[in-house]
Amino acid sequence: MNAFYGPFLDSLIIALLVATIVYASILNRRLTRFRDNRAELERATRTFAEAALRADGGIKGLRAAAEETSKALDEKLVRAQQLRDDLSYLLDNAGRLGIDRSEARPPPAGAAAAAGAGGAPPAPGAPDRSGLTAAPPAGTGRRRPPPDRDLLKAIDEMR
Repeated sequence: MNAFYGPFLDSLIIALLVATIVYASILNRRLTRFRDNRAELERATRTFAEAALRADGGIKGLRAAAEETSKALDEKLVRAQQLRDDLSYLLDNAGRLGIDRSEARPPPAGAAAAAGAGGAPPAPGAPDRSGLTAAPPAGTGRRRPPPDRDLLKAIDEMR
Protein backbone atom coordinates (compact mmCIF):
# COMPACT_ATOMS: atom_id res chain seq x y z
CA MET A 1 0.00 0.00 0.00
CA ASN A 2 2.89 2.30 0.50
CA ALA A 3 3.61 2.07 -3.16
CA PHE A 4 0.09 3.28 -3.93
CA TYR A 5 0.23 6.28 -1.61
CA GLY A 6 3.59 7.59 -2.88
CA PRO A 7 2.53 8.68 -6.40
CA PHE A 8 -0.82 9.93 -5.06
CA LEU A 9 0.85 12.15 -2.46
CA ASP A 10 3.40 13.37 -5.04
CA SER A 11 0.55 14.31 -7.40
CA LEU A 12 -1.27 16.10 -4.58
CA ILE A 13 1.87 18.11 -3.65
CA ILE A 14 2.45 19.03 -7.33
CA ALA A 15 -1.17 20.24 -7.67
CA LEU A 16 -0.90 22.30 -4.49
CA LEU A 17 2.42 23.81 -5.65
CA VAL A 18 0.88 24.78 -9.04
CA ALA A 19 -2.10 26.38 -7.26
CA THR A 20 0.32 28.28 -4.98
CA ILE A 21 2.34 29.54 -7.97
CA VAL A 22 -0.84 30.69 -9.76
CA TYR A 23 -2.11 32.45 -6.62
CA ALA A 24 1.30 34.09 -6.03
CA SER A 25 1.31 35.36 -9.63
CA ILE A 26 -2.19 36.86 -9.24
CA LEU A 27 -1.21 38.39 -5.90
CA ASN A 28 1.97 39.85 -7.45
CA ARG A 29 -0.08 41.57 -10.22
CA ARG A 30 -2.50 43.03 -7.67
CA LEU A 31 0.34 44.33 -5.50
CA THR A 32 1.95 45.94 -8.56
CA ARG A 33 -1.33 47.68 -9.44
CA PHE A 34 -1.71 48.79 -5.81
CA ARG A 35 1.78 50.36 -5.83
CA ASP A 36 1.02 52.14 -9.12
CA ASN A 37 -2.28 53.42 -7.77
CA ARG A 38 -0.60 54.48 -4.56
CA ALA A 39 1.79 56.73 -6.50
CA GLU A 40 -1.16 58.23 -8.40
CA LEU A 41 -3.02 58.73 -5.13
CA GLU A 42 -0.02 60.52 -3.63
CA ARG A 43 0.16 62.82 -6.70
CA ALA A 44 -3.57 63.52 -6.49
CA THR A 45 -3.28 64.25 -2.76
CA ARG A 46 -0.37 66.63 -3.38
CA THR A 47 -2.30 68.41 -6.16
CA PHE A 48 -5.35 68.71 -3.92
CA ALA A 49 -3.27 70.20 -1.10
CA GLU A 50 -1.76 72.78 -3.49
CA ALA A 51 -5.23 73.69 -4.80
CA ALA A 52 -6.49 74.08 -1.24
CA LEU A 53 -3.61 76.44 -0.44
CA ARG A 54 -4.32 78.52 -3.56
CA ALA A 55 -8.01 78.66 -2.68
CA ASP A 56 -7.16 79.78 0.85
CA GLY A 57 -4.98 82.57 -0.55
CA GLY A 58 -7.79 83.58 -2.91
CA ILE A 59 -10.28 83.71 -0.05
CA LYS A 60 -7.92 85.92 1.95
CA GLY A 61 -7.57 88.22 -1.05
CA LEU A 62 -11.35 88.39 -1.47
CA ARG A 63 -11.79 89.23 2.21
CA ALA A 64 -9.24 92.03 1.96
CA ALA A 65 -10.95 93.41 -1.16
CA ALA A 66 -14.36 93.18 0.53
CA GLU A 67 -13.05 95.08 3.56
CA GLU A 68 -11.58 97.78 1.31
CA THR A 69 -14.82 98.08 -0.61
CA SER A 70 -16.79 98.20 2.61
CA LYS A 71 -14.63 101.02 3.96
CA ALA A 72 -14.96 103.00 0.73
CA LEU A 73 -18.72 102.44 0.72
CA ASP A 74 -18.97 103.56 4.34
CA GLU A 75 -17.07 106.74 3.50
CA LYS A 76 -19.37 107.44 0.57
CA LEU A 77 -22.40 106.72 2.74
CA VAL A 78 -21.23 109.20 5.37
CA ARG A 79 -20.63 111.80 2.66
CA ALA A 80 -24.06 111.12 1.14
CA GLN A 81 -25.70 111.53 4.55
CA GLN A 82 -23.88 114.83 5.00
CA LEU A 83 -25.10 115.96 1.58
CA ARG A 84 -28.63 114.86 2.43
CA ASP A 85 -28.49 116.89 5.64
CA ASP A 86 -27.14 119.90 3.74
CA LEU A 87 -29.86 119.60 1.13
CA SER A 88 -32.51 119.25 3.81
CA TYR A 89 -31.17 122.38 5.48
CA LEU A 90 -31.24 124.29 2.20
CA LEU A 91 -34.79 123.14 1.46
CA ASP A 92 -35.94 124.13 4.95
CA ASN A 93 -34.37 127.56 4.52
CA ALA A 94 -36.01 127.87 1.10
CA GLY A 95 -39.36 127.18 2.77
CA ARG A 96 -38.75 129.86 5.40
CA LEU A 97 -37.94 132.38 2.69
CA GLY A 98 -41.20 131.64 0.90
CA ILE A 99 -39.64 129.87 -2.06
CA ASP A 100 -41.58 126.98 -3.54
CA ARG A 101 -39.73 123.75 -2.72
CA SER A 102 -40.20 122.41 -6.26
CA GLU A 103 -38.08 125.31 -7.52
CA ALA A 104 -35.32 124.67 -5.02
CA ARG A 105 -34.12 121.61 -6.96
CA PRO A 106 -30.64 121.84 -8.46
CA PRO A 107 -30.58 122.04 -12.25
CA PRO A 108 -30.25 118.70 -14.06
CA ALA A 109 -26.68 117.54 -14.60
CA GLY A 110 -27.13 117.41 -18.38
CA ALA A 111 -28.42 121.00 -18.63
CA ALA A 112 -25.10 122.63 -17.69
CA ALA A 113 -23.18 120.37 -20.07
CA ALA A 114 -25.62 121.01 -22.93
CA ALA A 115 -25.51 124.77 -22.39
CA GLY A 116 -21.72 124.74 -22.18
CA ALA A 117 -21.43 122.65 -25.36
CA GLY A 118 -23.42 125.13 -27.42
CA GLY A 119 -26.67 123.19 -27.12
CA ALA A 120 -29.88 124.90 -26.18
CA PRO A 121 -31.24 124.29 -22.68
CA PRO A 122 -34.36 122.14 -22.47
CA ALA A 123 -37.71 123.82 -22.86
CA PRO A 124 -39.50 124.86 -19.65
CA GLY A 125 -41.46 121.98 -18.22
CA ALA A 126 -39.83 119.45 -20.60
CA PRO A 127 -38.42 116.35 -18.94
CA ASP A 128 -34.70 115.77 -19.31
CA ARG A 129 -32.86 112.42 -19.21
CA SER A 130 -32.95 112.30 -15.41
CA GLY A 131 -36.75 112.53 -15.35
CA LEU A 132 -36.72 116.01 -13.75
CA THR A 133 -38.46 118.91 -15.43
CA ALA A 134 -36.53 121.97 -16.50
CA ALA A 135 -36.85 125.11 -14.38
CA PRO A 136 -39.08 127.90 -15.68
CA PRO A 137 -37.26 130.66 -17.55
CA ALA A 138 -36.07 133.71 -15.69
CA GLY A 139 -38.45 136.62 -15.37
CA THR A 140 -41.59 134.57 -14.70
CA GLY A 141 -42.06 136.30 -11.37
CA ARG A 142 -40.69 133.53 -9.17
CA ARG A 143 -37.40 133.93 -7.38
CA ARG A 144 -34.79 131.15 -7.60
CA PRO A 145 -32.13 130.88 -4.91
CA PRO A 146 -28.54 130.93 -6.13
CA PRO A 147 -27.27 127.35 -6.52
CA ASP A 148 -24.88 126.10 -3.88
CA ARG A 149 -21.89 125.22 -6.05
CA ASP A 150 -20.27 122.93 -3.49
CA LEU A 151 -23.47 121.00 -3.06
CA LEU A 152 -23.96 120.66 -6.82
CA LYS A 153 -20.36 119.54 -7.24
CA ALA A 154 -20.76 116.93 -4.49
CA ILE A 155 -23.99 115.65 -6.05
CA ASP A 156 -22.26 115.34 -9.44
CA GLU A 157 -19.41 113.42 -7.79
CA MET A 158 -21.86 110.98 -6.23
CA ARG A 159 -23.30 110.07 -9.68
